[in-house]
Amino acid sequence: MRPEISLAALAATERASSLRAAQSGERRVWFNDGWYATPIYGRDRVPLDAVFQGPAILEQLDCTTVVEPGDRVRQDTLGNLLISVA
Repeated sequence: MRPEISLAALAATERASSLRAAQSGERRVWFNDGWYATPIYGRDRVPLDAVFQGPAILEQLDCTTVVEPGDRVRQDTLGNLLISVA
């Protein structure tokens, strides 16, 4: 049996001071209605209180999350992304 993992410990990574500081770049991405200049964020750097609108791409070691234009993202205190689809 594996020991339990503390989700609070996983959320304790060093976060950026702002969403802009968590941005690692930008690229053009095609969505249903055309090309968008899309910010790229390091998921583990996004501030825990961040709220933002897509388009966006969040990259992490084991996953990439694509946020469609107009979708709203809120991150909870454990780092879970809560995405409201437009």
